[in-house]
Amino acid sequence: MNILPHLVVLHRIRESFQYLASNTAHLNFILSSYALKPSMAAVYGKFIDQAIQWIKNHADEVTFCLGYRLDSSQIPSISCTFEGGSESQQFMGDFGYVSNDAKEPIRYALFNLNSINENGELVVSNQYGLETRLWRELRIMHGQSSWILKDMVYLPDKNLTLIMDKPVPTTESLKDWSAVSHDRALITTVGTSLDSVVVKVYMDVAGEPEMCEMLSCVMRYVLKQSRLDLMNNGMNEINFGYSSIMRNELYGQPAWTMQFTIQGKLTDEWILTESYSPDKMKLITPCDPEYRQ
Repeated sequence: MNILPHLVVLHRIRESFQYLASNTAHLNFILSSYALKPSMAAVYGKFIDQAIQWIKNHADEVTFCLGYRLDSSQIPSISCTFEGGSESQQFMGDFGYVSNDAKEPIRYALFNLNSINENGELVVSNQYGLETRLWRELRIMHGQSSWILKDMVYLPDKNLTLIMDKPVPTTESLKDWSAVSHDRALITTVGTSLDSVVVKVYMDVAGEPEMCEMLSCVMRYVLKQSRLDLMNNGMNEINFGYSSIMRNELYGQPAWTMQFTIQGKLTDEWILTESYSPDKMKLITPCDPEYRQ
């Protein structure tokens, strides 16, 4: 995961609030404990309704901000800040894993045939110079059909004969043949470490403190529900922390701030090496220029 985690957290919160706004049954599940007893329901029942109505009516009005706290003109607001991190666990040689990404085969030659002989072998004019461009075990393609080149019979004064792993039908067209590599892949070695990181979420809401306290419960629910999503995006060993509601004097109306902390280990990744899977082998001796490079 090479994305800073507060971006994932913020987008997850936004999506969750939009979902809860149209699925009030989930809000009832979150806040039902406030009506556990008749005496509690008598006190908090109206605030449960206020919290549910607030999310239904204001989920699309919340100002979401990434990376910094908003000024006092923006309320309600939810901001996510990245508090930094440090490497907490390294691996031997930085090695994490190897990935293989399929790539298009390499085409080494395009040619027409002179004929297909009685043995199902391909007869090709020497003018193509295929004896220096092809080697055994290449794929010979015609349309969607393919064969494996097993041998080549080359005589300077005659046409080149290509012997396949199976006879080629004499009904095949003589035009538009090609020689291509086998399926190849870009092999990438990726280095990883685990970094301890901290993300903070600030929720600023105006209203009665009891209703804001319930919105704090909703946010706690949203964050804990996001744990698997954060893990899928490279954050591990996640722990959540949260504060009580705090009076915020920056606003010109009764407002409250709720602070949440997410601590975890972020999987950081970087590319160590890249190479393509080999399609041919070449012997290099000390006399070759490549040897001295």
